[in-house]
Amino acid sequence: MESDEYRKQIIQMVGQITDDVILRRIYFILVVIAGTDF
Repeated sequence: MESDEYRKQIIQMVGQITDDVILRRIYFILVVIAGTDF
């Protein structure tokens, strides 16, 4: 049971990290597109 809780915490942490990375990548892409458009 303890390993299950531990695994859930790791999955949540990894999920938060990947969300941040994806958001930064999307923001970067938008900036690049906006920069080339104008």
